[in-house]
Amino acid sequence: MTSRTIEETVTFVGPFRLAGLNEDLPAGDYRVEFDEDLVQGLSFPVYRRVRVIVHLPADSKAPRRSRCVATDAAGFEAALATSKINGTTDDPEFPQSKPQL
Repeated sequence: MTSRTIEETVTFVGPFRLAGLNEDLPAGDYRVEFDEDLVQGLSFPVYRRVRVIVHLPADSKAPRRSRCVATDAAGFEAALATSKINGTTDDPEFPQSKPQL
C-alpha cells in the first residue's frame, strides 16, 4: 500500500483537548503530521487519512523534552472544531491551516 506523510502548521484559535491527554492545550500554531494511505482501485489518486501526530510545545519544566500526541483523523477534526467554538475570533479570513513549505 502506498502511504505518504504531509506536514502542516495548523492554527487552533481556542483551547482544545486531544484524546489521551488529561490537559487542555492552549490556542496557537502547532506542527502536525498527517499520515495517509492511497485508496486502491480508483481511476484517480485518493488518500485516506489514517493517523495524525500533533507536536506539542515543550513543557516549561523540561524545555528540552518535546512531546507528540497521535490521534485518528476524527479525533483531530473534533479538537479543531472545539478550538473554533472556544476561540474568540469572528474573522472569517483567520487562517486555520497553513501548509509548510
